[in-house]
Amino acid sequence: MNLHHHRHEKGFSTIGLIVTLSIIGVLSAGITTASDGTHQISSIHWDNGPLVPSTNSVSSNGEPAVPDIENSADLSTIQSQSDRIAGQMELQIVQTAMDTMMIYQGFHTIGATAKTNDMTAFPAAYPLYPQYLRDPQSRFYYTCDSTGQVFQGK
Repeated sequence: MNLHHHRHEKGFSTIGLIVTLSIIGVLSAGITTASDGTHQISSIHWDNGPLVPSTNSVSSNGEPAVPDIENSADLSTIQSQSDRIAGQMELQIVQTAMDTMMIYQGFHTIGATAKTNDMTAFPAAYPLYPQYLRDPQSRFYYTCDSTGQVFQGK
């Protein structure tokens, strides 16, 4: 009787399968956890509501009416809401750049800055462009206080 016959068989061992399944389980748990952050980002609600026309009109079949882009009132409302959302997003980007700069520079406070949209001079001592922002000029104007809190102006 040959006792070494089983050692030369090809196939997967039980321990090998358990280790492989464990690795797959850990990886899938990591992917699931990472996608939770994406869900939180996609469920952000803006302070002043979603980007829709201000009128809550309903069509004859009971469905919400589609905004009439030929109607200047609807177009104006959509444009103003679009500008508001763009402003909120840009403010978040500039604030994140300011926070990042202060962390990398080891600052707890920074000199307050006058209102500007020139990111090559904002804040005055350590500008955010080009290291922390992609564009040298922002669409909106910004100031900051000594704690690094960024404020948006027109």
